[in-house]
Amino acid sequence: MIDAHLHVVDVASVQVEAHLAPSGAWWERVDPAADAVLERVRTAGVERAVLVQAIAAHGYDCSYLLSNARPGVALVGAVDPFGPDPVVALDTLADAGIDGLRLFSIRSPRPWLAGDVGRALVARCVERRVRPSVCVLPNEISALVELASAFPDTEFAVDHVAFAADDEQLAVLAAQVNLCPTVTATSPVSVDTAMRWFGTDRLSWGSDHPQHGAEYPIPVDLSAARRLWFGGSVDR
Repeated sequence: MIDAHLHVVDVASVQVEAHLAPSGAWWERVDPAADAVLERVRTAGVERAVLVQAIAAHGYDCSYLLSNARPGVALVGAVDPFGPDPVVALDTLADAGIDGLRLFSIRSPRPWLAGDVGRALVARCVERRVRPSVCVLPNEISALVELASAFPDTEFAVDHVAFAADDEQLAVLAAQVNLCPTVTATSPVSVDTAMRWFGTDRLSWGSDHPQHGAEYPIPVDLSAARRLWFGGSVDR
């Protein structure tokens, strides 16, 4: 059993200006420290976990995420796409041991995902064997598909099923076969609906804990997470 989408936060080093969480400062409502989060995961019978950079709390400072490398845990860092050299920043994270790169394109000041920066980052992910993991809203599904089409042999994790809420959006995602969504408590669609569109081989489950409450949900066993995060290759 794998939880493919968890967040951990060091409350003492939260960047107040980075608050992007739609539910507010959730890290103040429950203990978000890695040890506490992973203890809840283990208690629920989940064997492996994917820790995803909490951009709302820490921005692009991945130091706390990186400090929690341990067996059975994959780390998904993030870089500022508008920084001085995002690819160099990715190299720094790859050298530090990240397993995935979160391409976070929500509330961006201008489009970048399907442009030169997004493509350069994914190309370097392939070279460094780092899994690209994309977080977008439905208005950028077309950009996500354009990016994924440029790298047909690379599987992309897709946070929250790209927040797709209707059959038209789900059909576009499903048609791009190297997109592998993670269905979470934040996704507008249910696990059953996601399974009908993507099947268990392309779909991962993530709790998005503890962003949505102190109680850890009942885990769902979906097969893509093992291949994507613990399989050792970013290629299909």
